[in-house]
Amino acid sequence: SKGLRHEATEELAHAELLMERLILMGVSPAAQPLSVARLGRNADELLLANRGLELEAIRIYKEALLHANRVRDTETASLMASILDEEKQHLVQLDAVIQGKSRSG
Repeated sequence: SKGLRHEATEELAHAELLMERLILMGVSPAAQPLSVARLGRNADELLLANRGLELEAIRIYKEALLHANRVRDTETASLMASILDEEKQHLVQLDAVIQGKSRSG
């Protein structure tokens, strides 16, 4: 759907911003093996798996924001706050889709 495509584009933009920030800080971005994709057997399972990933992303960005504030890195804190806000919005949108499906299903 158009909404999922937009969200995927935003997630790629987040990754690009994070890589740029790491490079500016003199850190070489390192890749690690991705966890196994959980596609689900139907749309409901896919939405719930996506919701879990959004919750984990929110937790990670909150921790990163707290750390950046602790070490007084205002540029990184600003980036983390921006991405955190977008992830929270993704969760709100996803919850609306899930609620809509549960009412209609």
